[in-house]
Amino acid sequence: MADKIAYYEIRYRIGQEPLEPGMRWFPEWYRSKRNRFVDRPDKEREVSACFETGRIVTLTGIGGTGKTRLAIACAARRANLYEDGVFFVSLATADLAENPASVSTRRSLAFVCQAISSALKRTGKEAQPEALFEWLKTKQILLLLDNYDSVRCEEVGHFLLKLVAETSGVSLLVIGRETLDAVNVEVLVDLNEGMTDAEARTLFLERARLKNRLRGDLSKEQERELRRILILTERIPLALELAAARIEDYSLQKIAQGLARTPLRKRGKAVGLRADDTIALRRHRSLERSLTWSYRLLDVTTQRLLTTASLFADTFDAATLQAVYGPKKVRKGLRALRTASLVRRQEDVDSTGAYRFRLHRATREFASQRLAELPNSHNIMRRFVSHYVTLVKENRDKLDDLSRLPLLDNEWRNTLAAADLAAEIQDHWSVILLSMIDRFLDLRGLWFEQVGVCLKALASARADDDRQNEGVALHHLGSAYRSQGRWAEAIEVYQQSLSIDREFKDRIGEGKTLCNLGLVYDSQGHWEEAIEVYQQSLSISREFKDRIGEGGILNNMGFVYRSQGRWEEALAVHQQSLNIYREFKYRVGEGHALCNMALVYKARGESTQALTLARQAVDVFEAIAAKNHLKRAQELLEEMESGS
Repeated sequence: MADKIAYYEIRYRIGQEPLEPGMRWFPEWYRSKRNRFVDRPDKEREVSACFETGRIVTLTGIGGTGKTRLAIACAARRANLYEDGVFFVSLATADLAENPASVSTRRSLAFVCQAISSALKRTGKEAQPEALFEWLKTKQILLLLDNYDSVRCEEVGHFLLKLVAETSGVSLLVIGRETLDAVNVEVLVDLNEGMTDAEARTLFLERARLKNRLRGDLSKEQERELRRILILTERIPLALELAAARIEDYSLQKIAQGLARTPLRKRGKAVGLRADDTIALRRHRSLERSLTWSYRLLDVTTQRLLTTASLFADTFDAATLQAVYGPKKVRKGLRALRTASLVRRQEDVDSTGAYRFRLHRATREFASQRLAELPNSHNIMRRFVSHYVTLVKENRDKLDDLSRLPLLDNEWRNTLAAADLAAEIQDHWSVILLSMIDRFLDLRGLWFEQVGVCLKALASARADDDRQNEGVALHHLGSAYRSQGRWAEAIEVYQQSLSIDREFKDRIGEGKTLCNLGLVYDSQGHWEEAIEVYQQSLSISREFKDRIGEGGILNNMGFVYRSQGRWEEALAVHQQSLNIYREFKYRVGEGHALCNMALVYKARGESTQALTLARQAVDVFEAIAAKNHLKRAQELLEEMESGS
């Protein structure tokens, strides 16, 4: 399920089918028969030639020109040239929010490095810019950076240039409406001119024949009308697909007439386009005309359903759309939207057995503008926020439960979009509730998003002058910084959280914050400071008779003693922790305590005792069917057995 976080790996190895290199790793929408790539040989040759002269190639063009599909096809054909593989990195999550503060925080080097690192299966400190750069220096690798315009800024541009300038094997295939503006380094492939006549004709007919129309040779009249459609759509792939989608109900002549009678928009801002880029602006207006024509052919109910779907930052299922849209049934409307190619269905069902749907980015932007024009748009937005608040609340005790990962993998982007929307409409309490997803984000290694949602919760608490929730948000923010190895920032916000805990005489909160401070000091190698705050936290746990919490703190103290080589003290606290866990029949804690004691004995060279404890840990985890804990314990046991 990790693939569904929008990072996809494309590999090619000798022996695979030449026409389908690594297809199982492509994004699901790319594999769909409805979205089959139509060869664009001239552009494919152009991209290949660009890589002969440079290692940064950028495909640029308005939305709907087929940039991503072309890039994936080109990468697949070149993948055998890169020993360490080809990786697709979606930066689309950077483009979810409309409020300037949120967009600016996502336009950062930290976000881009995390996205690349996630694609490369690198986490924690490995995802920081310096570490990522050092790792990539020795690699022969191609990175596809999709939706680059979402993160375009000077800091990111400099890093990408450094990647190419100071490494010998890293190549970049950048996909976006904007370029890096790297003169003499970046090679551009402009898709704003649209497809060739032959390619556009093939695409239109392929999509029409999926609906069992226009099979066989076309008449002269049909060829003439098809030619009109190609001109009116400016041979833009998405516009052609929208036109072909109507072939069941309309003749070629009616489709051409409908497009011709829909006026081009004369004014208005086009996302990611310069005001002086007349070709791109004209084609953007042509695409919008196609979208407007398709939209007007829908009944009012289905139009509103499409505008509601624009709120989702990721895929969605029919039940969720129903919950957000309101009382009327949505399945008939979804079928109509699929028929019109305004909504696309994923080929595979999700973990619940339901199909999921998505909007093309350009369609989502168009529908979002229509949503803003609806008189009841505010109510729809509130239902969207409310749905995801309910989702998080229902799973609040399971946000770090591995069995819930499939559900949250599908919904975390939508949840973050709900948090952005709640902040935009100043629903501060909902922002705070939605921020509870930070535990899942931490588990998945999505630390940039974790920091972002914690910062939103902090801002919302301060906007409401809610000191207690401010302290909670600071605590969670500190944990996010700690996961990223940002020690100074973690200590600063933990200290602020600690002050609020003491202000409200929240001794339990104070104990948790002190424990987390200990983890930061331990990670920095500041052993004495770590032991000092652990002792304070331990005292609070004993004051409130929190025996399980006491066991956890004792285990943490054992880590510090072990790092210092203070074996007897480490064994003593781990043994105390083990006794507590056994007393309260907390089997997971018991297994961890046994593993920790095994590591101490191993470090002292007492392999027999270490093996005995490691085997006991494996037995504990097997007894409770704790698969992930069992796997780590088995790895520890195998390591010790091979060492012995």
